[in-house]
Amino acid sequence: KGATTFSTMATSSTLADTMYTSINITATNSGASLTISGYVYWRDSNGNSHPARGVTVNIYDRNTTGYGFFTICTANGNGYFSRTITNDLSASENGGYDISIQINAETQYATLTNVTAVIEPYYFVVDCGDDINSSISIYSTYNNSQNNCRAFQILDATYTGGLFVRAMTGYNLDSVVIQYPYAGPLTSHYNYFYDHIHLKDDTYGSWDTILHEYGHYVAEMYGIFPGIIMNHTLESNAIVYASMNLTGDELYLNHKLACCQLAWQ
Repeated sequence: KGATTFSTMATSSTLADTMYTSINITATNSGASLTISGYVYWRDSNGNSHPARGVTVNIYDRNTTGYGFFTICTANGNGYFSRTITNDLSASENGGYDISIQINAETQYATLTNVTAVIEPYYFVVDCGDDINSSISIYSTYNNSQNNCRAFQILDATYTGGLFVRAMTGYNLDSVVIQYPYAGPLTSHYNYFYDHIHLKDDTYGSWDTILHEYGHYVAEMYGIFPGIIMNHTLESNAIVYASMNLTGDELYLNHKLACCQLAWQ
């Protein structure tokens, strides 16, 4: 799904449509204890930075037999995560663990995958270093030409939708599976049989479309009528507002509102 390692670059980069991390490993007690913390961000098409809110982060030890799993944590609303582990300073580890961090495109509200038959989230891996027993900092970035990077933009839209539902109802919805990109014959849609959302390749920057389909999921989960609205599109909905003789920002804002209302009302 995305076993691509972040490449190390300067944090001053403001390239549009990228993911980047700032990770610190703080060694204490002569290296016997390691606190692994950091921030995960994504940049939009204008180069503005946003925290990757609520994503899950796995921390591993790389070794000759594979990856030894340490712990899993969740980034907060600022994209920040932190865990402390006990280090292994023995000769078998050459004086310290080889730390890797896997950042997953999943939150409590959604999981982004490209194949729904085997639900495994998109992810990135940041290799922090070998035989770590002293404090280090790692700054990494990744280009958004890859779908496993675009997935985090979609994920953040659904995180906003999930927070809204919780604010309105007091409860968290179960996580929804989102297939991206969907290459089938239909447009982006919500599949009522599997309770999955399918998004076309060009939707990763369209929060109207993402939250529209998420709205169908919300309606289905809460039994809101009508859960299924047949033969509706953003384009056909725009015709209604065009007939109101609106222009400029007024037309845009009303169209934007209506696109979401198709599913959310």
